Amino acid sequence: MPLKKIDLKTHKVVWTHVLGNSSTTTPVAVGSVIYITAMASGTSTDQIVYAIDSTNGHTLWQVTMPSDTQVQRISITPAMRDMYKQMNQPLPANQKYIDNTISYTALATPTFANGVLYLENEGGRITALNANTGKILWVHEVEDKAMVDGTRYTAHQLVVVNNVVYGSIHKTLFALNAQNGKGIWTSSIDASQIFSAPIVSNNIIYTGSSHAGSHTTTNYAAYAYAYNAHTGQQIWTQNLSAQYNIGDPTLANNMLYLGAQNLSAGTGPGGIDTNYTFFALDTQSGTIKWQNHIGSPFATPLVENNVLYLQQSSTSVQGVEQTPDILHAYDAATGNELWNKNIDGISPFELHNGVIYGVGPDHKLSALSTKDGSVLWQAIGASTALDKMKIDGGRVYTGTIEP
Repeated sequence: MPLKKIDLKTHKVVWTHVLGNSSTTTPVAVGSVIYITAMASGTSTDQIVYAIDSTNGHTLWQVTMPSDTQVQRISITPAMRDMYKQMNQPLPANQKYIDNTISYTALATPTFANGVLYLENEGGRITALNANTGKILWVHEVEDKAMVDGTRYTAHQLVVVNNVVYGSIHKTLFALNAQNGKGIWTSSIDASQIFSAPIVSNNIIYTGSSHAGSHTTTNYAAYAYAYNAHTGQQIWTQNLSAQYNIGDPTLANNMLYLGAQNLSAGTGPGGIDTNYTFFALDTQSGTIKWQNHIGSPFATPLVENNVLYLQQSSTSVQGVEQTPDILHAYDAATGNELWNKNIDGISPFELHNGVIYGVGPDHKLSALSTKDGSVLWQAIGASTALDKMKIDGGRVYTGTIEP
């Protein structure tokens, strides 16, 4: 998988750096260094963390992060014996268990703070690396994993504020000492829920949660939360009357923005109808200030200058498009729609100084105007992920997969 540096003025690739098999994180730009992770080449499940010189694309250092392996011992039932027999793989009569090995490999996007790189993996392992050398400074094991009822969930990017590392995995929200990795506090929710990534502002943590495990139930709800960052005590919670949060929440203008998917009995596939709602919550009380219903799935929103930009994803049936990709612009305070635009398969990722950057048709890096959603330019690059627009001399770094 290549990492590319693209000049935003000329729209040309400055350099290309080939990584491992594929990237699991967004590139993070800090000064003249790019940090990114990728799967090791071959059959290995290990992840590699890279530090790359942004001026020339050369590797400064790389560190292999081994996967966490867990063995689950599963009791063999008569039904399992019948299943294996039907597959012509009969189990020995005296065998009572099957050992199922799970490898927790994927890393969240790294977080840089005060010369240290912090990473979380699916197995709840938090690692701090010296950002200059890649040396491991400390490791902390959170007693939770991103696996619920056989479903694997992604790890979340950590947040570092005032020498405290904040993170979430499954039902656990936690705070660690950034210097030594020692736990400060943990806070948990019901095991049927899984946290979104946390946001920290003014000593308050904002996040959401979704029903985890079975994806056919209509009996559980998604929530939004606020926690005291010093103690982990919950300040407020808001039931969103839905099953799943979509993407991670966004904080701006004293509002918490997040979307949710609602399942209800109906005439859809499997007798289930799916609806989507986007919420704006007051950060002080959790009160819902406004909500808009959207006809199809949407991505995590982008906010700038009191305008919220939300991509409504296209839908298709048997490969035939039913609805296109629509970019909506809303008044962030009221939810009133300002405009919408068919963006023809572009998926917005980042917003910076009046320009929305995303992935366009044929995997091109695309730039859209915040005024009306029109395409400003498109460039080669097979972009699949963008950094948080840490611009270095008018350049952007993209993790790419060649078409």
